Amino acid sequence: MAEGRTQQGAALISFWFHFDWPLPSGAAAPFDVVDLAELAEDGRIATLRIVCDTVDVRPAFERETGRSWRPTTDQS
Repeated sequence: MAEGRTQQGAALISFWFHFDWPLPSGAAAPFDVVDLAELAEDGRIATLRIVCDTVDVRPAFERETGRSWRPTTDQS
């Protein structure tokens, strides 16, 4: 966990964690996540940004599900 301030001066915390996620086939799909939480004056989360690093497991996910965020190129 790390603490800091936004450019506007609001309290900002970040926390890192690791997921050991399984794909539908049961194959391992581990990835890391960082949450960035901007806190309101009362200490509650005002804004939450979630950053997932799926670069290593994305190809296996795409093969298994047939889905991709990448645009397809139409060669017709």
